[in-house]
Amino acid sequence: MEISCTKPTPNFSSGRALLLHYEHNGKIDGISVTRANDDAAAGRLTSDELDFVNKCWNTYGGGSADICCPASTPITSGICDWISAKGGKTNIGMFDVLDIIGAYKGTTNIGFTPKTFDVVGVLAYYKGEVSDGDTFITC
Repeated sequence: MEISCTKPTPNFSSGRALLLHYEHNGKIDGISVTRANDDAAAGRLTSDELDFVNKCWNTYGGGSADICCPASTPITSGICDWISAKGGKTNIGMFDVLDIIGAYKGTTNIGFTPKTFDVVGVLAYYKGEVSDGDTFITC
């Protein structure tokens, strides 16, 4: 499957949303690629999605997702889409927690700005407390 900026991928609402997820300090960099490789090894990312991140890094290394996919490209619309793109509530990992906190603080772009309850719910999901997370997030 060829990944594009505008079409859904197996795990994200678009190629742009995929790149935004892996941005590190506003760039697709070596840490972005390492995270994508780790997720692919854990089965959370397809080989095509990994290739798309690597292609952006190899072509525009150190640039933002906006360089690979223009800002006008559709992105994830909210917390429920974001959780779904992660594979569901039980697949939330440490980097996902860092991403949601960064987005809440305005330092990470994940395609939307989470609210306080979104952050608390994601933390609960990460700890395996799904019913507690569901009290804060309803999808």
